[in-house]
Amino acid sequence: MSDIEKKYVECPFCGEDILSTAIKCKHCGADLSGQIVEDKIKEIADRLSKEYLSDSSAIYVSPNIPDKYIKRAREKYLTQNTKDSDIVVLGEIRALGYFVCGFVITPKQFFYYGVNDYTNFAAGARKETVPLREITSLDIKDGGAFKGYGHLILNGNTPDDSKIVPKNFDFGKKENKFLRQFFSELLPAISEYSQFDSGTSMGTSSLEKKIEDNKEKKPGCFKSGCLAIIGLVLLGLAILFIVSGL
Repeated sequence: MSDIEKKYVECPFCGEDILSTAIKCKHCGADLSGQIVEDKIKEIADRLSKEYLSDSSAIYVSPNIPDKYIKRAREKYLTQNTKDSDIVVLGEIRALGYFVCGFVITPKQFFYYGVNDYTNFAAGARKETVPLREITSLDIKDGGAFKGYGHLILNGNTPDDSKIVPKNFDFGKKENKFLRQFFSELLPAISEYSQFDSGTSMGTSSLEKKIEDNKEKKPGCFKSGCLAIIGLVLLGLAILFIVSGL
């Protein structure tokens, strides 16, 4: 790239001119990877919101996030030390006045919440705070008639796999498309700058440990009736053998 083609910006820490693609300032030595990811998150959210969220009442992108939504998120799942100015994307679904599911995306974290059963709000909910850099894949299964609840699929894990994955997580078809596309574009950028959060290598993923520690126990044969079914099959074969021998 020639000097004419190179794009320069000011370092946010020292004010000196640096390449727009710089990960570290050559003047003051500041780590700029976090700023790069933050700018990427905002750019993706702003661009995709124009495509998918023009008439949405479920997902909002900064600076157009209603204060009442942020307040409700804090009451349910958002940590109190998260600044309003850090919130890039916020989603919320309510039914019959009850909070069903929600999420907040900041430059570093993904907060989420989903009730276990929206027909029985006493059944509890699942909520978690996940570092963005530890998400390797994210998808949403659309809900609907004969499909069951729409739910999150996090790092390949469904609600049936781990207790930290919410059972109810569905914001509408366009909104779900927004989230899928958002993370499909963002995750490669985060992977490229995986050290932006702490300045250290990824190491062991705390998210993967949480998922593993909260694995749903699969019912064994005694619980699921496997042995009873096998017994009935064997009994049927025995009767058939006896009858055929008469």
